[in-house]
Amino acid sequence: MLLPVMVEALAALIVTLPAVTPGAEPAAELREVEQRLVAEAAQAQPGMAVGIAVQDLTTGGWAGVNADLTFVSASAAKVIWVAAAVKRRGVQPVRPLVGPIFRTSDNDAAGQVLQLIGTDKVNDFYAEVGMTHSLFVAWKDLEAPGKDPSSHDNLITARDAVTFLQRLDSGAILGPAETALMRRWLRWAPRSGEGGWLAARLPPQARALVMHKAGWLPPGCCGGEAHRNVLTELGIVQVPHGHRYAVALLTAHGARWREQAAFVERASRQLYDVVAKQGAAAQPSSVP
Repeated sequence: MLLPVMVEALAALIVTLPAVTPGAEPAAELREVEQRLVAEAAQAQPGMAVGIAVQDLTTGGWAGVNADLTFVSASAAKVIWVAAAVKRRGVQPVRPLVGPIFRTSDNDAAGQVLQLIGTDKVNDFYAEVGMTHSLFVAWKDLEAPGKDPSSHDNLITARDAVTFLQRLDSGAILGPAETALMRRWLRWAPRSGEGGWLAARLPPQARALVMHKAGWLPPGCCGGEAHRNVLTELGIVQVPHGHRYAVALLTAHGARWREQAAFVERASRQLYDVVAKQGAAAQPSSVP
């Protein structure tokens, strides 16, 4: 069982699952691809956990596999913390920190963002945006009051990640100007290599427009079984002349790090191909 101690600690916080967009049917083909990806991952690397969720931001169609399984969020949560800081404190205190966070995933800058929010308010923000399965515990020497910091395991699910991204993209979290800034900042993340796995194998047009944040705890990082080989990607992908979709690809415990990273790259491209085919006839979805 993945992270059993933290899952038990989180159980008391879980009330109901976030609702899928009313009236939107899950995309059958998308779910089929997700299920195949999870099966392939299990066969290639027994013991590797995978959680996937995708929501078409044009139609509201949603599909997920292991979407409520908890993963250590690693640095992918930094995009959520930046949004929380902007909402609580405004743009100006946050602006100097976002370059290091999105370009190089700087941990010290992330700590400063958390201090702007207040560690006692981070989980309040998670609940406010519908992230009912996710949890902030600690970051470096910063701790959430009332949480056990011994493991330093901040948790997220694929469903929660996509819920956050959908609400951010729709303007339900921040005002129009702040939402546009968040989109701009998310495009500063790498397009390939370390931290660029979601974008790496997308077609050039989509790769140029992708908005994302990765998190990773590679072999030898951070100690402890719970932290072994974590790679998480959250993002919004624009299909040229088609739909825009939010996606979360969460992986942990792969025995071979390079193959785990390559799996996330391949999965991102396969999901893109499905949404591109489904949205080919849709009106263009513009992103400021």
